[in-house]
Amino acid sequence: MALLDFTASAIQLTDRPTYEDLPAGQYEMMIIRSTTKATRNGDGEYLELEMQVLNGPHTNRRHWERLNLNNQNPIAVRIAEEALARLCRALDLDVVTDSEQLHDKPFLAVVKPDKKEPARTRVVDYFAADDKPDPKPAAKPAPKASTGKPWG
Repeated sequence: MALLDFTASAIQLTDRPTYEDLPAGQYEMMIIRSTTKATRNGDGEYLELEMQVLNGPHTNRRHWERLNLNNQNPIAVRIAEEALARLCRALDLDVVTDSEQLHDKPFLAVVKPDKKEPARTRVVDYFAADDKPDPKPAAKPAPKASTGKPWG
């Protein structure tokens, strides 16, 4: 038995943190942890990147990306290598020999719903923290119905 001198009513309760995926949007983030893990079926490895939001309404929220750099599926490897290359370019890194080189450097991440699992979100692009991605071009207005007259 452990003796406690604790009064629950003396503790002011705060809102519990949310563990839902980040909503789609653009976030200034940095990688705070990275590790290599075995894939579920054990025939490959992925690099897991733990990212933290640096500012805005989601400050300190975490997001995880998994890059299948060693996988039986060459398409998965290509996707992972392209994502890592985009991240490295955003961080102004060319040659990376240790994942810790990615840590503690701010970048801008574009987060969107996953195509296979729309309830989850994933980073689809990376930019330097001082860059802003090009906004999508505005949709063209629908043509007006013709009245048959040259002035509209």
